[in-house]
Parts: sequence; C-alpha cells; structure tokens
Amino acid sequence: MIEPLALFQRICVLPHSETQPQKFFSYELAPYPLALFDESGMRKGTKSDLYSIFPTSVKEARDKDDIYVVDGGLILHKLVCSIRKKFKELCAEHVRYVKHHYGDHCHIVFDGYQEVGLKYNEHARRYKKSAPDTVITEDTPLTDSQSLFLANVTNKSRFIDMLSKIFKEADIHTTVAQGDADRPIVVTAINLADADETRKVFVIGEDTDLLVLLAGLPSSSQELFFHKPGRNGVASRQSRNIAELKKNNFLPDTVLFIHAFTGCDVISAVFGKGKESLWHLVQNTSELRAAICNFYLANATHENIFKLGCTLFRILYGAPETVTSINEYRFSTFKVATLKHTANLKSLCPTEGAARQHAYRVYAQVQTWLGNNPVMTDWGWKRNETDTFCTPAPINDPPAPETVLKSLFCACRKGCANGCGCRKLGNGL
Repeated sequence: MIEPLALFQRICVLPHSETQPQKFFSYELAPYPLALFDESGMRKGTKSDLYSIFPTSVKEARDKDDIYVVDGGLILHKLVCSIRKKFKELCAEHVRYVKHHYGDHCHIVFDGYQEVGLKYNEHARRYKKSAPDTVITEDTPLTDSQSLFLANVTNKSRFIDMLSKIFKEADIHTTVAQGDADRPIVVTAINLADADETRKVFVIGEDTDLLVLLAGLPSSSQELFFHKPGRNGVASRQSRNIAELKKNNFLPDTVLFIHAFTGCDVISAVFGKGKESLWHLVQNTSELRAAICNFYLANATHENIFKLGCTLFRILYGAPETVTSINEYRFSTFKVATLKHTANLKSLCPTEGAARQHAYRVYAQVQTWLGNNPVMTDWGWKRNETDTFCTPAPINDPPAPETVLKSLFCACRKGCANGCGCRKLGNGL
C-alpha cells in the first residue's frame, strides 16, 4: 500500500523540467480519495449532527387510539434477552413488551436480510465480532450474549422470522422488509397518517434516517410525528411534529440530498465538511439549491450528475465562481496551505474523478429513498468478486501520472538495476 503522501513526495523530487505541479493535482496522489475514504474504507460522519437543523422537539399528549409504526431493530436491542432462556420465552417477552409500550395499534417493521444490500459494508464495520450460526427452534436456548447473537446476520434473520410469526399470532401488525426497513417504515406511517387524519401516527426509532425520510418524502398529514425513545420506551413525551418541520424553508426539498452527500450508512462523509455546514450553504446559496434539484429527477443523465457534483464540491469548499475546474482549485488551495504549514491532502477538494463517483452514489441513494430503485452498478457501485454485495466503484484515473508511478514501481525482478528510474530517484536503493 502506498503511503498517502508518498506520491506527492515523489513529485517534489522529480526534475522540474518533467513536472507541472498544477497538472499533478488532477490526480488524487494517493491510493484512494483521501477526502472521502480512510484506511478502513468510507469516511464516517456523525449522522446525529443532522438533528441540529430540525426544529426543537415538542411535547405531545398521547391517546389510546394513537398509531405507532416501530422500527423492529429498536425492539430487538431495547429488550434485554437473558442467556439460557428458550427462544419461545424470549418471543413471549417481546410480545408483552410491544403490547405494554405500544398498545393494540402498532405496526412493527423489521429489516430483511434475504438479500445482501449496500449496508453489508456498514454491518461489517459495526460488528467486528459475532456469535456462530445458531439453529433456532422454540425450545433452543440462547447461548451467547444478545449483542454477539444479533451481530450475526444469519442469526438475526432467523430470529426475526420466528418473532414476526409470533407477533402475527398475537395480532400485532408485522412486516419484514425486502432489505433495509427505513423507507418501508416511513411509507407505512405516511400512508396511515394520510388515510386517517383523526389519529396521531408516531414513527418510533433511533435512526436519523427515519427522521430524514419523514421530512423529505411527501405527506399531507398534520398528525405525523417522529419519536426517539429514551430508556423507558415511549414514556418520554418529546416528539417532532413532521408538519411543523416541513415548514422550515428549503428543508423538505433538500434534506435527502444533504444527508446523502455528507455521509449516510452507505455513502462516505466528506472530510471536514459536516451536515450543518452544507445546510447553511443551502439556505444562503441559490446556485446550490438549483443544482440539488437535479438529484431528485428520475431521468437525470450521468454527465449532468457529474457536472453538478463538481459544482457542488466547488461551492462546499468555498471556491470562487470563476473557478472552472476543481482539479485546478486543489492545487491553488494546496499552495495556500503550504504557506501556513497545514498542507494535508485529505483536506483538499476531491478530484473530478472522485467527485464523479461520489455524485453518482448520492444520486442513486436519493432515488432509492424516493422509491425509484436505480441500478446501483450504473451509479458508482460495483459487484465484489463473488457477486454477493456491492462496493464503491474506484475512480477511473490512476492515483498519479505514469512518470511518478514509475518512480515508485518498476519491472525489475531482482532488484533495481543502475538504469532503473526508481534507482535514479533513490527509491530502489
């Protein structure tokens, strides 16, 4: 693996007659786009930062006729499961928990694991250790800790299948999504709220994505709320009124994009560029809002999304309107940074090649949230070698010009000979 600064250091020792530094900055000068990735993969932001752009929570009186649409994953982790209890006992405890906290008018929606989706990498990142596969029957005891058991996707899927069957027998509306449950949860809540304006509908969950989708997908209801429970289930009365939230200027039309572009579960964050900073730009930059609108179009072209992606990065990094290429802007900002002794490649705007793939992935995610189901491998993703899940597609450009790469690598099989370019530049000694 090439060290991130190794390529740039090699540029610095090349004869000046062979180099034009500004042109080198159209390359990442690293084995991966440092503004978007680190050694472990996609950069991760803090999704909860998005809460700061939403109106303050309000207290809502509850009624026995209120409807609750509950993230099934929340229930799996909220209720503590004791080791050595049989699964039929654990299922019975889950039924009692749901009935006690959410009454008779609740809909439970679980993630589905029949197909491995884009969240495969996120699951792998979150759960480094897991229990072995367990054959689950009603009389099988839980032999591992709850966290290790649920970290195994096969175990979780089997338990969800059993639990959903028991829930249905207990007259609890239950759905197992085809994949990620966030959109099905929100669509279920919106449909219920729009169909019955006389009862409040609460989405219960901890995932920021749920609030983002509630704010970004259309709904006419005034009785739709998001509730993030504390330790006491739904005992807290703090909820967010979605109708009030949608009155926030530009928020309903941009929040899906803001969340995707600055990093969600399946898309990288941008180094040093958080959700709040992009939101403030959205409020104050008409050019930015005009560009974002195109990410909501179902028939956008690849070339248009690429050009808009470059525009968005230019605005995000504060480049003047006269800048026509973010590659050129990378070089100018690096020169300024070196004068301040703060030069850092990861703080530079991504190259146009990296911006292209990031913009593609953002577009695909926004379209997925909107329910348009784009072909992911057409938009910044590729299948892994076993064709079981997708990984981010690499940029089409090499990490550096051929001249620089030859100074780092050569074809010599038994060490670098005297005539080797690597040896001349001190790399083969």
